[in-house]
Amino acid sequence: MRSKRIALQEGLHDLAQQLREAGYEIVSLDEGGEPLDVMIYSGENKKYLAHNLSGELKVSANNQFVNLLNADEFDHEELIRQIEMLE
Repeated sequence: MRSKRIALQEGLHDLAQQLREAGYEIVSLDEGGEPLDVMIYSGENKKYLAHNLSGELKVSANNQFVNLLNADEFDHEELIRQIEMLE
């Protein structure tokens, strides 16, 4: 299994499944209290609004310098390449 722990915005279910199949540990952004390597979000994914009406991401102190990737900027394969390039 790959060593990166990735938090995904709610509603990115297809991407979450692909990342799990690639061997990554996937959690919800709302469960980001543990240390993370990457946070993936989408500005186009309106399903998340049902879970987070404030529009704010509350990131715990141990994740304040985590890598953020916008899923809208990459196809799934390129997003996995971006994750793999992160140290």
